[in-house]
Amino acid sequence: MKTASFLDKTPKWLHKYLISIFLSGMVMLGFGIFLVVKAIQLNHLACIRGTLQKCDIYTNSYRKKSRYGMESDSQTQELIFYLKEHQKKFEIREPSTDAVVYQTYLQIKLQLEHADSITVWVRQADKADFEPDVIRIEADHRMVSDSEENALANRGFLFFLLIMGLGSMVTPVFINRKRIFESVDDEPIQ
Repeated sequence: MKTASFLDKTPKWLHKYLISIFLSGMVMLGFGIFLVVKAIQLNHLACIRGTLQKCDIYTNSYRKKSRYGMESDSQTQELIFYLKEHQKKFEIREPSTDAVVYQTYLQIKLQLEHADSITVWVRQADKADFEPDVIRIEADHRMVSDSEENALANRGFLFFLLIMGLGSMVTPVFINRKRIFESVDDEPIQ
């Protein structure tokens, strides 16, 4: 006697529901793994040393149009600086009009202007670029700015995403474990 398959025993609505939970779990797990890999890549940094040539803070305003046709005004704060020994543009950008961001950038600018040497940490792959992504800035061997802390600040969210992804993938299998893992020779479950 041939046993009924898992798909025959599960109602169609439950089957679709379990598949969507499983696929959602795969997406969450994949995104979580992507974030972990990105965090690991931050450990492969290259340093660029030099002395300050120029440093300025800019506030840029721009109009952003949503996909529904709505327009909104946005601003970004930028700290842009150049080193004498390198033909590169280094910038830190924050999409905010907050006075706290401006004050933070002002403190960084003052520390850079009074420093004898500046070390800029960038990703190894971006070292040859004209505008490499700035990960960390040191002025006279003291940490001035560290975007790695900002990138990894949401470790709780990353942990939550990985647990939810694994849970969403395991739950449908666990609910139907008897039906999925029964052998062909066994009697059908009634």
